[in-house]
Amino acid sequence: MAELPSDIKAMFINDDFDSSQFFSEKGGFLHYQFAEYLADKHNGILLDGKPHLFDGKKYISLDKNTIRKLTLNYLPSLKENQNKEVYYKLEALCGKNPQEQAAPYFVGVNNGIVDIRKMQLTDFNPDIHITNIIPVDYYPEAQSDLVESFIKDLSNDDSEVEKLIYEMIGYGLYRDNFLQKAFFFFSPGGNGKSTLFKLLHYFYGTQNTTALSFKDIQSRFKPASLQSTMVNIADDIDPDFIKETGNYKTIVTGDKFNAERKGQDDFNFIPYVKLMFAGNELPQTSDRSRGFYRRMILIPMLKQFGRDGQKGDPMIFHKLKKPEHLSALLNLSLKGLSNLLEAGYIKEPQVSIDYKAQYEYDNDPILQFLNESTDDKHRTIPAVEGRPTEKAYAIYQSWCNKNGLLAVSKPKFTRELRRIGLESTVKWSAAYHKTIRFYARETTIDFYDEDGAKL
Repeated sequence: MAELPSDIKAMFINDDFDSSQFFSEKGGFLHYQFAEYLADKHNGILLDGKPHLFDGKKYISLDKNTIRKLTLNYLPSLKENQNKEVYYKLEALCGKNPQEQAAPYFVGVNNGIVDIRKMQLTDFNPDIHITNIIPVDYYPEAQSDLVESFIKDLSNDDSEVEKLIYEMIGYGLYRDNFLQKAFFFFSPGGNGKSTLFKLLHYFYGTQNTTALSFKDIQSRFKPASLQSTMVNIADDIDPDFIKETGNYKTIVTGDKFNAERKGQDDFNFIPYVKLMFAGNELPQTSDRSRGFYRRMILIPMLKQFGRDGQKGDPMIFHKLKKPEHLSALLNLSLKGLSNLLEAGYIKEPQVSIDYKAQYEYDNDPILQFLNESTDDKHRTIPAVEGRPTEKAYAIYQSWCNKNGLLAVSKPKFTRELRRIGLESTVKWSAAYHKTIRFYARETTIDFYDEDGAKL
């Protein structure tokens, strides 16, 4: 017989269990009575629109597979159709007891629940409705030179980056996306980011993490797995072009999200998952909106380990995952979380700000065009500002041809210019005795005709 998972095992106290009470005198199975027993014993509730049972530490989502494992311990002789009857009755009973997730300042850990307002550890309690427990013990006095040295090395001795990493890990423990930020680690290999992500999977626990790529998040069915997930940790982000970003924005913001599992009805949930990505380079995207970049924190990993850099420790992960080091990491992360809650925002390191500005520029051909292009005939005047729209677009097309880029349509060109403050406006041309449409800012003074002569 297959070994029961630990979260299912924890749900049973069988010393006083009398199975005969759930069968009639003629041997018929009393599925409703058994469902009532389970709902009462395991605090059946409706949480996030789904039935849940308390396993002694946290609430676990009820599905048919959970019921099979549950009844296997209580009544191992039940048939599949009887399990289904129990499931449907228990689902209905849980539906009569709707509850809400506990406040996000309750953080479930291996040895209890930490109230981060007071940094106090309390016992597990069915009245505190949480669905996430990280496999780390909370000991307020825990410290680790190894953990601090590892994070400092990853940060390239940049104290701002070091502080950010602890705050990011702490933010992952908080079941609310109040900062509305996602985290992108990038740089060539040999810098420890893979070790960090491996450690974070272990720190948060496999039941609390997913590993969806950016493209997976934009897919139809995969985002459903983000419900009740603490962090999504995806290494080796695909550098290919990203076209769709709608799901990413909604999830990072923590807005109500509509998801769907294959073959099932769609449903809504409020995501509190934190998105963390890593890659050797950042992907290009068609989304150049402020909303896209505002949600992004770039963390360059500049320290090199191995042959071309600092000597690395191939066993560092196996050392860091020991309980005493994980407890120390928890303390450092909770301190980082407290800083975030007190400040109400996350401070981006200067190196992150600089790299993001460069990323925005590299990802914006229109901005590159404005900064790099010149009109071959009139090098002393702007290529776009104060120029007739037809002429400016022709200069843009020529620049794209020279740089091997595909020019966007003129309407899209106009929309992109509007994004950076250049509007299409109409002005009277005395030379041509007609109105001409120009690209201009509110502060534009000089205007030019088709040949570059000042009007």
